[in-house]
Amino acid sequence: MLTVYRASAGAGKTHTLTGEYLKMLFGSDGREGEATYRHILAVTFTNKATAEMKDRIIRDLYALASGGRSGHLEMLRAHLGGATEADVRARARTLLVRMLHDYAAFNVSTIDHFFQQTLRAFVREIGLQGNYLVELDAGPVLDEAVDSLLAGLDREGSDSELFRWLLRFSEQKVEQGETWVLSQDMKKLGGQLFNEQYKALRDESGDDEPSADRKKMAAYSDMLYATMNAVKGEARELGKRGLAIIQKHGLEPKDFMRGCLDFFNKLTKGEVEKEPSDTFCGLPDNPDKWCAQKSKLRGEIMAAYADGLNECVKEVIRFYDTRMRDYLTAQSIAKNFYTLGILGDIAREIRRLSDEKNRMLIADTAELLTRIIDGSDVPFIYEKTGTRIHHYLIDEFQDTSAMQWRNFRPLVADSLAAGHDDLIVGDVKQSIYRFRNSDWTLLDERISLDFPTGVTERTLAENWRSRSHVVEFNNALFTFFPERLQERYNEGLEQSTLPPERCALYGGRILRAYAHSRQALPERPEANAGHVRVELLAAQEAEEKWKELAMVRLTDVVGELRRHGRSWGDIAVLTRTRAEAALVTDTLLAYGREHPESGLRILSDDGLQLDSASAVRFIVGMLRYMNRPDDDTLRTSAGLLLSAMRIKRAGDGADPSLICALPESDDAESDEPLLAGHRSLYEAVEAVCRRFGSDFPEDELIFVQSFLDLIADYAEREGSDIDRFLSWWKETGYKTQITMPESQDALHIMTIHKA
Repeated sequence: MLTVYRASAGAGKTHTLTGEYLKMLFGSDGREGEATYRHILAVTFTNKATAEMKDRIIRDLYALASGGRSGHLEMLRAHLGGATEADVRARARTLLVRMLHDYAAFNVSTIDHFFQQTLRAFVREIGLQGNYLVELDAGPVLDEAVDSLLAGLDREGSDSELFRWLLRFSEQKVEQGETWVLSQDMKKLGGQLFNEQYKALRDESGDDEPSADRKKMAAYSDMLYATMNAVKGEARELGKRGLAIIQKHGLEPKDFMRGCLDFFNKLTKGEVEKEPSDTFCGLPDNPDKWCAQKSKLRGEIMAAYADGLNECVKEVIRFYDTRMRDYLTAQSIAKNFYTLGILGDIAREIRRLSDEKNRMLIADTAELLTRIIDGSDVPFIYEKTGTRIHHYLIDEFQDTSAMQWRNFRPLVADSLAAGHDDLIVGDVKQSIYRFRNSDWTLLDERISLDFPTGVTERTLAENWRSRSHVVEFNNALFTFFPERLQERYNEGLEQSTLPPERCALYGGRILRAYAHSRQALPERPEANAGHVRVELLAAQEAEEKWKELAMVRLTDVVGELRRHGRSWGDIAVLTRTRAEAALVTDTLLAYGREHPESGLRILSDDGLQLDSASAVRFIVGMLRYMNRPDDDTLRTSAGLLLSAMRIKRAGDGADPSLICALPESDDAESDEPLLAGHRSLYEAVEAVCRRFGSDFPEDELIFVQSFLDLIADYAEREGSDIDRFLSWWKETGYKTQITMPESQDALHIMTIHKA
C-alpha cells in the first residue's frame, strides 16, 4: 500500500516518518527480518534533512533498545500483533547492533545521492570512467562553454557558419540600440539547457541538437520580422486615418478630454507595445467622454465623432484584441532567436568539456537515468546496482521534479506489486525549489493519476511546534489568501482563450492546493498562547522611504524583545532578498555600536561568505598581484587590503603607520620570496599565509582555513591556473560560505527561502 501524508510545518512529520520507518524495519510477521534496513530506502531533498532523519531514527531505536522513553513503543507493540514491551526492546537491540555494524547500508540519502549511486552502476553505458567528478553548479560550466565557444571563433575564422550567425546577431543588437557583446545573452538562454521542461520538449521533438538547421531558422526569422512589420504597418494606417479625421475638422489630439486621442500619434510612429489606456477604451459610443459639456470645440468634436472617428477608435481596440497577440509572440521569439540558434553549439561544447574533464553535471543525472531506466525491467536495475529495495519513503515530495518522479515511479510500482508498503510525505504550500525544477502538481494530482488504486491519503492536522495564537493566525492566513488568489486567477481565466475543460480544471486549483492547510492544536497545557503582531507601514512614494521606516521599527522591536529577557539566539529576521538582508545587517550593526552594552551578536548569510573576511580579501588581492607583478595598481590594491586587515586586527588602538602599507618586495635575503619561481595555486596561497599569517585577525582564521580547503578542492577539479581561478572567484567563488553551528547565541538574519 502507498500512503501519502500531507504535513504542514510543525505537524510532527519527522516523528511520523521515523515511526513508519521503524514499522518497516521491525516487519510485521513476528520474525526478525534478515538485515531489513538494507531493503528500505528513505530519501529527502537536502543533506541537512538527511542527517536529521538518520539521527532521529538511530536515537529512537537506541531509546527502545536501552529501555528509555519512546513515543513509538505502543505503536510497535500493536504493529507486531500485541508483542510485549520486552520483546520490542530486545528486537530493537538486535536491529540497532546490526545497523551500527553495517552503517553504510543504512539507506537514508538525498534524491540526488540515490540517483548518483544508481547511475554509477551504468558508467559504461553513459561513456564515463568510474571515477568521474560530479559538478553541482551548472553556472560556471555554462560560462566556461560560452567563453570557449567564442574563443574558438578565432581559430575557425570568418568562413564558419557559426561566425556568420553570431555576426548577424551582433548587427541586430546594434540596430536595436543594445550592446554588441553576446556572451550575456548566450549564457542567459543557455541556462535553459539544464531546465527539465526544456529537456522534455526537446525529447518530444526528437532533436538531440536544437536548432541545428540555421538556414531554416533564417527563413523563420524573416517570417517573424515580416509579421511584426505587418502589424506595425496596420497600426500606422489606423493612426494616420484617425489623425486625418481630427485634422479634417480643424482639431488636434490635445483638444479632446485629457488628450485621450494622442494615442493616434503613437500609432503613426509604429509604437504599438503600450496598450491604449482605460480612458481610450471607454470612448466608443460614449460621446460625453470625448469632451466637456461646456467645451468651445464640442461642435467640431461631435462632428468628428460622427464622421468616423468613433469607428476608428473601435478599430484600434479590435486591433489590440486580435493582432497584438501575433506581434508580441513574434517579438518574444525574435528576442531570443539568435541565441536559440546556437543552443546546440553550447550543448555540444558543454559535453566536450565535460568529457575532457571526466565530469558530469548533477543537473543531467535525472535525465541520464531516465534514458537508462525507461523501458527497462526493474529487476535489471536492481541487478546492476547490486541491491534490492522493498520499501520507499520519499520526504519533501513537493520539491521533487517530474523527471525525478519518472525515475522513481517504476521502482515504487514494483514495490507495491510485490505487496510492500511505501510512503510519500509532502506539503504543497512548502514547494520552494521551482528554480530546481520542483513540481508541486506531482503531490497535488499526479500520484492519484499514476496509482488510481491502493493509495491512502492522510493529513497530519495537529501542530506540535507552535503556540495557539500562531496556529490560529496561520489558519486565518491560509484561508483568506487562497480564496482571494483564486478569485483574481478566475478573473483572468474568464478572459483567456483556454478550452472550457481547462478552465474548469484551473478554476479551483489554488483552493485545492491549500485544502489541507488548516491545523488543529493538540490537547496539552500551554504556559502562554504565543504572540503574533502585524504592522502595516503607510504607503510611501519612494521605496527607500518605507524601508527606512521599517528599519526604525526593527530596532525598536529588537530592543523591546531584549528588554523582555529574550536572548539573541531567540530572535531571527527574515527578508525577501539578499539585498534586504544586507540592509538589516547594516542597521543592526549600527544599533550594536550605539548600544555596546547590548552585546549584539549577528549571524547572517553575508557574514558567512568567505569574501566577508578581510584576510581572504587580502589573499585574493595578493594572488592578483603575484599573477601580474608588473602592475603597480594591483600592488597598491594589495597594500590597501593589507592595511585594512592589520587595522581590523589591532582594533581601536591601531597604529596610524599601518595605513597604506605595501606588501614587501622580494629580495635575495627573504626567507619566502613570494614572486620567485612558478608556483601552483595552492602553493601561492600557502606562501601568502606563511608570510602574512601573523597579520590575520584571530576571528578570521576559520575563514582562511576554509579558503585553503576551497583552493585544494578547486585545484583538484580545475587545475592550478591562477588567472582562471581569479576569474571563477570573481563570478562565483566569492559566494562560498563557511558552515557554523546553529546553536550559537546570535541573532539570525536570512532570506525566507534560506529559512
